Amino acid sequence: PILGSPRHIEKSHDYEFLKPWLGTGLLTSQGKKWHPRRKILTPAFHFKILDDFVDIFQEQSAVLVQRLAREVGNEEGFNCFPYVTLCALDIVCETAMGRLIHAQKNSDSDYVKAVYQIGSIVQNRQQKIWLQPDFIFKRTEDYRNHQRCLSILHEFSNRVIRERKEEIQKQKLSNNNIWTVTTTPKSSVGRSGWRSWIC
Repeated sequence: PILGSPRHIEKSHDYEFLKPWLGTGLLTSQGKKWHPRRKILTPAFHFKILDDFVDIFQEQSAVLVQRLAREVGNEEGFNCFPYVTLCALDIVCETAMGRLIHAQKNSDSDYVKAVYQIGSIVQNRQQKIWLQPDFIFKRTEDYRNHQRCLSILHEFSNRVIRERKEEIQKQKLSNNNIWTVTTTPKSSVGRSGWRSWIC
């Protein structure tokens, strides 16, 4: 069957606009590159590993509930999407990268605003066919904002990777277990004693 084949999983052209931000990872890659990466990542979602992150899910969900409580009695209704996306961003950054960004409590941070803005730019480019050719897009204000957002997002990711490498090197030198974080405060790394996916 086509859907079960690792060879017939070509993705639409819309995914090309995500590559400057996300690279050719699991979401944007296809074919021969996608299949082995999917197999590598599958164990990361085993329920026993996810058990390590239940406390994070619970804490960030509690923050979400507190924020949603403000909407109680709102008879006109409200858009729950911003609330849920900020909660998801908090969870992903703490579990995958071991970093607390407090997106729900500080939605005005440069990182959170960059995530929202680049998402909006990509979606706008996907919808407007005249913005899809690079030679046109690069002459727009959206492109300049796109590049500024990329700088913020990649700087954050690169800093996390750089700091994590330094932590592992220090732990190797001190003969500590490289899977645990015990020397860095919770405010910058997350929780002591559990591993993030980026370890």
